[in-house]
Amino acid sequence: MVDALLATALVAALAGSPAASPSPAASPSAAPLREIGHVHATSTFCKTALETADAGIAIALRNDERIETAETTLRHTDYDSSDLAKSNGVIALTRQYVALRAEAVRGSGFLKSLKTQAEQAPTEEQKHNLLAFADALDGALGRQRKLADAIGRLAVILDNHPAIDSNQYAELEIAALYQNNIAGAYHDPEGPLHALPPTLGRIAIDSADELHTRAEPVAEDESKAADLIEPAFAGC
Repeated sequence: MVDALLATALVAALAGSPAASPSPAASPSAAPLREIGHVHATSTFCKTALETADAGIAIALRNDERIETAETTLRHTDYDSSDLAKSNGVIALTRQYVALRAEAVRGSGFLKSLKTQAEQAPTEEQKHNLLAFADALDGALGRQRKLADAIGRLAVILDNHPAIDSNQYAELEIAALYQNNIAGAYHDPEGPLHALPPTLGRIAIDSADELHTRAEPVAEDESKAADLIEPAFAGC
């Protein structure tokens, strides 16, 4: 019999709990946990499939946390304040990229194994449901891998883009306003400051917003997978 911890992890993982635990505590931001009862392994097939699914779920959840950490890094690092701050921010993003991508690939490996195991399901219905569950969760992991690549590219951009501190930016603003007031000068319809180069901080904040938006479909895939857990393992 698969112990209650594994069963609880399967439910908690894709129903919005921030981490799998025997007695997950509800949080204001977490979706209510769905009750599916205890999952009992009546065969070697069920035990193996449950363990494989749980491994993939755990990775997807940890990757959600890594994406949130990357977003926080982008929002709260002052990349323009000093070379040290910039370097530390780039190093943090690079580490998050490496871990996120490697784990997304590893998680997809578990889902590939689950799809192979599904071929041995006792019924065609369970096979279909297991494959649907695996596809949904693997979709989330695939999106996480793409987000990792985006974070990696951003780390390179921030590392190679020159920092612009507040004094430098003020000088650029003054020069742009002066140029705009010169008789006969071209006037940008979007304003004299429109063409100023962005600070690293601006790039980071805009990228954090984009990362947050691009992470939303990950949650949608996970929610879809959550809905498929019960039918996928109903035969167990």
